Amino acid sequence: MGIAYPAASRPATPLAERGPVAWKLLKHRGMTTDMGAMSRNETKISSLVMRQRTNQLLYTYWNDVRGKRMAPRRFDIEPARIATILPETFILEQQDDCHYRFRLAGTQICEQFGGELKNYNFLHLVARDDRLTVEDRMSVIAERGAVGLFEFETIAIGGQTGRMEVVVLPLTDAANAPTRFLGAMSAYDVSAWPGHGPTSLRCLIRSELIWPDGRPHSVTERDSAQAPPPVLLPAARVVRMNERQFRVFDGGRSSDI
Repeated sequence: MGIAYPAASRPATPLAERGPVAWKLLKHRGMTTDMGAMSRNETKISSLVMRQRTNQLLYTYWNDVRGKRMAPRRFDIEPARIATILPETFILEQQDDCHYRFRLAGTQICEQFGGELKNYNFLHLVARDDRLTVEDRMSVIAERGAVGLFEFETIAIGGQTGRMEVVVLPLTDAANAPTRFLGAMSAYDVSAWPGHGPTSLRCLIRSELIWPDGRPHSVTERDSAQAPPPVLLPAARVVRMNERQFRVFDGGRSSDI
């Protein structure tokens, strides 16, 4: 999936101006955002709290593209529709239960962690004591179609602390397997603001699984909902020739041509 991240290393709205504004969504009716009008896709959600606008916008876009499926395909994602938040977004690829490598990471994310993250294991950004929790959550996100929401305490190289909210959204590949993940990392408070140096995730404060359809998906539902329709073949006749048997489907040019 080729996403060209812009060279600018700042999000559209400066982090210092955002503040931890709580966003609770009990019923979503296709919000109109500054990325353009979304379609009216009504979805009931039991409880969804996202403090950062970047994560709100990314979830809204992902849910709009998803439709009635467990998750959209990775090729359904159009970077132009989320251009204003690309510096804070990322894509992961699952290699096994313990490895979720960055395929792409926005410029703002790389700047906050002090270097290029491509091919780096997402779980290695998390403190060792919290990795098992995040690993378990990632497994449920992939297998059951959940949305993962994490909040971390961050610490900069100079000792300044802050907060970072991370959202992880499943994507499926050509075989309908959820091996990719679209996500965003949005920092607030002080440690991850420009000028404080590289930041690390000190500890996990909050971890939630959100069910966009109000319940988990089963593997059977996932495969049946996203599999292509079966090919309907015409009736066949059996032809025997030289002790061999063939099944023949009649075709050819139409009599109307």
